Amino acid sequence: MYVRKFDSERKFVKTMTKDSLFIVDNKMDLLQKSYLTAGLNLEFITFKFKNHLPFKVKVPIVGQYNIARLDSLSGGDNLQSTTYGAGLVFAFKKTNNFGLNVGAMFFNNHHLYNSTKKIKKIEDFQTIRITSEMFFYPNSKNKKGAIFLRLNFNASLEKDIPNSYLQLQFGYKADLNFTPKK
Repeated sequence: MYVRKFDSERKFVKTMTKDSLFIVDNKMDLLQKSYLTAGLNLEFITFKFKNHLPFKVKVPIVGQYNIARLDSLSGGDNLQSTTYGAGLVFAFKKTNNFGLNVGAMFFNNHHLYNSTKKIKKIEDFQTIRITSEMFFYPNSKNKKGAIFLRLNFNASLEKDIPNSYLQLQFGYKADLNFTPKK
């Protein structure tokens, strides 16, 4: 769950009209102003160089589904998009119940064409997310869930989209482990 801006005018994706189609002003608004973001973060590969070193290197694969609302000019319809990508994360864990993750991820963002056909198709665009996350295990014996504080910096990798933004997230995360017990 993400807490968004409380200003009622700024929570909508702005559009303009051209040839009886609505055109989105800024592609980054699909991500920044989405009111629902659901996704999956899979650690594809994890390296730990030596047991006594307090860090690991992770290669996550990420997929997300985003929904944002268009402004009243275009009728207030929902605009849906998907985000998928991969990255590199360094995980530091010095104590039993605290840790820090720092990394960068590259994403491709894809607009799911809406059924009303009033919105001009938005071309795919690439973004980068630089993230840092501090987490705390409430129960140091059971490492299945943690409370986290995360700061994300999101920026476009395309020259025609100069917008970037920060996200501050607080919440609870749960790890799912699918390795069989021996």
